[in-house]
Amino acid sequence: VRLIKSGAIADTKDVSYRPISCAVSPDGTQAAVGGNDNKVHIFDISGNKLSPKQDLTGHTSQVSSVSYSDDGKYLASGGKKIIVWNSSDLSIKSKDKFIYHTAKINGMEWSPNGRYLASVALDTKLIVWDIEEPKKNMQVQAAHHGAANDCTWIDDSTVATVGADAS
Repeated sequence: VRLIKSGAIADTKDVSYRPISCAVSPDGTQAAVGGNDNKVHIFDISGNKLSPKQDLTGHTSQVSSVSYSDDGKYLASGGKKIIVWNSSDLSIKSKDKFIYHTAKINGMEWSPNGRYLASVALDTKLIVWDIEEPKKNMQVQAAHHGAANDCTWIDDSTVATVGADAS
């Protein structure tokens, strides 16, 4: 795991797992790294140093996507299911409610207002989750023919996606 600042490697941490995904908190003080060991590894960032802080468990598959909400309140991690963590104390906010993907999650992104989480997966679906009511979600089946690879928000009601079908 590397911290790169101003185009130069500032710090490197050797790890015993294969890093798959990463995200940095909006304030730049914390990094989340999803691993092939089914864990989310949290690092503190201070100046040019990375310091391991805590390993989050609960996934049953590799953690293929991680995303902090824009306000820094939540961290979402996804493998085949999504877990939402409270960023302040790294406790679980919601588990076993974000379960409608049937294959590996490729990308996740929070809406600008932090209320919704969009996720895309190998199952071709785009799902937009309401963080307060996860069972109240909007699904787009076959958002792409082949895998849906990534997504991003344009505004609080518009999501853009890319997929393996070159669209």
